Amino acid sequence: MRLTGLVARFAWLSENPPIGKRRDDIKQGYYCFPEGSHVIFYTLTSYGIDVIGIPHQRMDVMGHLEDEG
Repeated sequence: MRLTGLVARFAWLSENPPIGKRRDDIKQGYYCFPEGSHVIFYTLTSYGIDVIGIPHQRMDVMGHLEDEG
């Protein structure tokens, strides 16, 4: 995962926040969007997005994010 790629993706997502996949199955209001071999989880805010986590796509997402937000 390259930091420059993540920063660019964060900026793009904050300008296009609802483009990600809704993940209400994890927690109400969560979205996700793939970035390389990782998945960016975020929520929508009045100013863009709040990033919740960036687990590797092979990780147990439910276990990784269950205590977040």
